[in-house]
Amino acid sequence: MATEGALTGKEAAALAVARGATPNQAAAESGASVRSIVRWNNEPEFQTRVREIRRELLDNVLGALSDAGVEAVTALRASLTADSDAVRVRAAQAILTNVVSLRAALDVEERLARLEAQQEHQ
Repeated sequence: MATEGALTGKEAAALAVARGATPNQAAAESGASVRSIVRWNNEPEFQTRVREIRRELLDNVLGALSDAGVEAVTALRASLTADSDAVRVRAAQAILTNVVSLRAALDVEERLARLEAQQEHQ
């Protein structure tokens, strides 16, 4: 994705739409007309580009969350030795709940990857 300040026209409109802008907002951000935005929204290539940009935006969010996750785990681990019983119990519950959820998500991901690999070999 090019730098946002350098974007104009269709690419800027796709970025705006990917962020959830209305046609009027996308037109204002991109310099295109509302009519062009509406027309582009109906083009398969534009729709594909919007999905690509959304994936890029979500990848950036995931990276930031992953980075913050390390700090969150550190804070939770520190809370396991807090003076308050209630704080220790809440920290332990949060850790265990998230470990179980993460394990389930990883299991699903692994199963899906195996199924996709089997499908490719058929």
